[in-house]
Amino acid sequence: RPGARPGARGTILVIDGDPLSLFTLKRRLEAGGWFVEGRLSAAGLVDELEGMNCKLVLANASLPGQSGPEFCKALRRKGGRELLPVILVIDSARPEDIELAFMAGANDYLIRPIGGGELLARVQTHVDLAAGIQRDLEQRARMAEMDKFKTLGWLTAGVAHEINTPNNAALRNVPLLKELWAELFEPLERIYKAEGDFRIRGFSYEDLLSEVPEILNDLYMGAQHIRKIVTDLKDYARGPDPGGREPTDLNQVISYAARLLKHDIALASDAVSFELAEGLPPVLADRLKLTQVMVNVLENALQALPDRSRAVLVRSGLERSDGGESWLRILVRDEGVGMDERTLASAFDPFFSTKRERGGTGLGLAVAVGIVRDLGGAMEIHSSLGAGTELLIRLPALAGASGGNP
Repeated sequence: RPGARPGARGTILVIDGDPLSLFTLKRRLEAGGWFVEGRLSAAGLVDELEGMNCKLVLANASLPGQSGPEFCKALRRKGGRELLPVILVIDSARPEDIELAFMAGANDYLIRPIGGGELLARVQTHVDLAAGIQRDLEQRARMAEMDKFKTLGWLTAGVAHEINTPNNAALRNVPLLKELWAELFEPLERIYKAEGDFRIRGFSYEDLLSEVPEILNDLYMGAQHIRKIVTDLKDYARGPDPGGREPTDLNQVISYAARLLKHDIALASDAVSFELAEGLPPVLADRLKLTQVMVNVLENALQALPDRSRAVLVRSGLERSDGGESWLRILVRDEGVGMDERTLASAFDPFFSTKRERGGTGLGLAVAVGIVRDLGGAMEIHSSLGAGTELLIRLPALAGASGGNP
């Protein structure tokens, strides 16, 4: 096509053992606006495709060594390339040749000699079909994720209600117990003066004076904390709420999360390090919710370590996109056991946990990624078995804010 810019539409992989045929196909596709990767053999190409972002494969059925159908079968067995269109070029319209192409997993076939118009039309059709299927799958995945979080919201609201009922009883009754204790103080003091020291369930008179008020205070503060957690659960079930957000120092959040997990860090590893960049601008966030994100992420990293010699690194930083936006980065890298592909694909799913025997609920990362997304950020995980895990959080820096920690 005259005037077309080569490579504007994407990359096509062409495999043909005949250099002249390969050159002809390459010229025709480039004239249609495609970038072409040409190969004379299919040997080793299945593995090479992992790093090649091609839209379609056009392969000669009569390749030397590994034939076109054999290459197609190997590609379909590999997995992860099910949607990559493959067109096999065959020498005749014999039914057995056409059947062999489709049985190998090809999407279509072309018969030599190939007309330039037919070539471009077939290629464009299959690229468009694959893109449409990919969009449909992504949309279904998003809808499934939304449905999962909606179900999580319903469950959260129900659990919050069930927790609130007994907790409200504690909030009502502990103040009454404190008033009763204040009334009992004088009779106990008279008994102490009249009969001397005494013990109740191992508590002396002095112990009762100091310990009982503390016990009642602890009970009341614990019930208040439960109510705060339940309120957060209800807020999460209702969805994002911009209220309560304020300019927040990311490094302070990381340091606070580390203090909360001080005991877990001491038990898990001798090599936990923090590299916090200075002069970072703030992020507009709820400080407690952002702390919850860091606690969940750091706790997961610690629990993945097989022994105390393995390390965890937490690093903060700033990056600027091509559009000029500023993004805060939190990198958490551990030298843990890592995750297989199945576990990695489900890492953000609600109620998915590999730590059921240790009380894991599978809600930590699901809640964390929800909070990050509500802030306009993103979270991604890279991991493989035996090679540890790297989790990256990106958050938008507060617009107009200058660097520097408050």
